[in-house]
Amino acid sequence: MANYTKTTDFAAKDTLAGGDTNKVIRGAEFETEFDAIATAVATKSNTAGPTFTGTATFANLTGTGTINFSGATVSNLGTVTTANLDGGTIDGTVVGGASAAAGSFTTLSASGTLSLGGVAVTSTAAELNILDGVTSTAAELNILDGKSFVDEDDLSSNSATGIPSQQSVKAYVDSQTGLGGATLAGLADTNVTSPADAALLFYDTGTSKWIDNVVSGDVTIADTGVAAIGSGVIVNADVNASAAIDVSKTALVAGTGITLSTNTLNVDAAQTQITSVGTLSSLSVSGTLTLGGANITSTAAELNILDGVTSTAAELNILDGVTSTAAELNILDGVTSTAAELNILDGVTSTAAELNILDGVTSTTAELNILDGVTSTAAELNILDGVTSTASELNLVDGSSANTVVNSKAVIYGSSGEVTATQVDITGRGDLRLQDSAGGQYVGLQAPATVSSSFVLSLPAADGSANQMLKTDGSGNLSFTTVASGGLAHLSTVTASGASTVDIETTLDATYDAYKLIVTDYTAATDGQQVQILMKIGGSYLTAGYHHASITDDVNQGGRADRSGSKYGETGGGYIMMGLSYGNDAHATANFVIDIYNPADTAIAHIIRYEGTYFEDDNDIHVLQGCGANNTTGALTGLRIKAGSGNISGRFRLYGITNG
Repeated sequence: MANYTKTTDFAAKDTLAGGDTNKVIRGAEFETEFDAIATAVATKSNTAGPTFTGTATFANLTGTGTINFSGATVSNLGTVTTANLDGGTIDGTVVGGASAAAGSFTTLSASGTLSLGGVAVTSTAAELNILDGVTSTAAELNILDGKSFVDEDDLSSNSATGIPSQQSVKAYVDSQTGLGGATLAGLADTNVTSPADAALLFYDTGTSKWIDNVVSGDVTIADTGVAAIGSGVIVNADVNASAAIDVSKTALVAGTGITLSTNTLNVDAAQTQITSVGTLSSLSVSGTLTLGGANITSTAAELNILDGVTSTAAELNILDGVTSTAAELNILDGVTSTAAELNILDGVTSTAAELNILDGVTSTTAELNILDGVTSTAAELNILDGVTSTASELNLVDGSSANTVVNSKAVIYGSSGEVTATQVDITGRGDLRLQDSAGGQYVGLQAPATVSSSFVLSLPAADGSANQMLKTDGSGNLSFTTVASGGLAHLSTVTASGASTVDIETTLDATYDAYKLIVTDYTAATDGQQVQILMKIGGSYLTAGYHHASITDDVNQGGRADRSGSKYGETGGGYIMMGLSYGNDAHATANFVIDIYNPADTAIAHIIRYEGTYFEDDNDIHVLQGCGANNTTGALTGLRIKAGSGNISGRFRLYGITNG
């Protein structure tokens, strides 16, 4: 189905000025419009009796009268909110017919009679709702089939099918439990005759019955529920620690020599049957005390000497064999020295504190006599407290003095950390570090990786003047000298042999405003190749934007006294060309100088100047000079020299021209 869209705006033609060729309506325009109208009309349906093919889509459809889908298949009606079906069939089911048909409904409302299986349902909706939520099976519900209620208080009919009422069940249970006037003896599982006062029920496993009986023996129970234990009947009983026992009612075994008076245990002195008494809070012995079969003859006062002693047996054995007097021994109160060490002190009058200084000393008497007359204080001697050094280690400080290094002795710093030494050796390429005031950064001095022979550099006797430099006399003696304005300072040397490129980058910075690169013994491996120069600007070597100009004079040595000159130049090339072509004859060599100006300046386009000589072979010699630049601004940090093709060799020496 196609809609008509106008192609020509005829009204717009009316607004055009007379004589305008676009104001004319052409036949082709009419033809186009009528064809579009005819196509649209041909694909539209008639309002009366339209015929649709394919798929018809209706956004909203309202129908009146009769809609007849005879012979058509409606695959999906969607959602029908209201439908009034009067007659006809749905999938073969007669609507409004006389015969029954199957149907599936979400909600079914019947205003007349509901029939299930040809049988009319006469129950009301409320009666049917009684089954709502019932989960019983048909078999479970059939249990009630044919059953009726039986109202018998004694359940005498013993019916297997009757259903007793609640009243009859209660009456029967009451009659069996005594609640209805029966006694305990009436129970089927009891064997109770005439219960005695305070009798208890016991279960008899022989008869599987409960029987009544009165408790006899040492324990009695009154009918009030109070139990009593007879006197003199408890043997080997465990008594809880929290229970109190009246000692006055406790009698010990006769003939043991042990009696109990209130809370005091009395033991006969002649009693030998007691092997253990546990833990005693106090013990009083009026006779002899025996330990391990040996009698203790020491008095209590003598034994009390050990009161508070924490020494071990090994520590007490130190005194074995000591010949000192009691007074002398008392000096050692608290001393930890050995017997051998203590014997050295025989006759010493020092105090214990003074003697403790020597704890662990192995020196001889002669060695100790060295201290005779020492006036050091205890605080001074205490410096050695905890020292574990050996004698050889302590001897390292013998003769040492502060601020002075003594051969084969320990170094003692001065009060300001200073050390005076004749020679300090730093091995393994270690460095001498001079730290700044904060101690975080330093300036280090380090030896070269290798030296052919040892040498010493002697500094000048006095400081030089501003802008002076150090020079050597070849024997290690340094002195300050004034460098003439414009002098050359050698910075680096690169010796190339068969290299594809030679890069000159080291020290090419703002240190000097002019540099000179001297190239000697330049040769090329490939015949007929130019010398090409690239500039490193912005961190990389540029391959475009170069400009160069050169003049070359050639002199032929083939017996003719002629001379020719050539000029060359290029703008926007990929490199600076220095000369034309260089040969690779056995005698071919070149030497030239390149001047570099203000490499650190970032606001200019950098320019270099070169001049040199070139001996090509036995017949030709060249003199060349020229210059080159790149139109890119930025710091010039390197030069790359290469041949147009093949490797190069030579010696490249870079100099800085000192600022005057």
